[in-house]
Amino acid sequence: MTSSNRPDVTFHMGQLRFSVRCSVFLKNDQGELLVQKKKTDDDASWALPGGRLKVGESVLEGARREIVEEFGVQTFNHRFLGVVEQNITLGEQRIHEHNYLFSAEFSGEIVLCDQTLDWRWIDPAAIDAIKPAGCAGLLHGSSQMISNGFTGLTS
Repeated sequence: MTSSNRPDVTFHMGQLRFSVRCSVFLKNDQGELLVQKKKTDDDASWALPGGRLKVGESVLEGARREIVEEFGVQTFNHRFLGVVEQNITLGEQRIHEHNYLFSAEFSGEIVLCDQTLDWRWIDPAAIDAIKPAGCAGLLHGSSQMISNGFTGLTS
């Protein structure tokens, strides 16, 4: 079984979903950051490229796989930046995620391989507008752990 055929590292407990994600900061030659969003999402939904970790892969393997699947390029010189812990609610579902963030270089031309996505390059000054919230602190080295609204589990 290849890693892309394995299930996501996700579990459900009632209204709560827990998952592990990995995201990557990629910059072009002009210093702009690559961001993506689902075509069905609104314009406030731009995020770092990445996705859910698969069972049996390391977070670095997951980050590499996601970039290849979504943009068709290999990444190298990865640097682990830290973790963003998110606790959000979408509709009736409460989502608790740990998102492992890396910076990396890439070779080749960015080509959209997932037709459900849009992508663009943004000025690094706009980083505070992208998801996961607070990721700028990791890129600039001011933090290694960002917790966005996590209040713990209540019964």
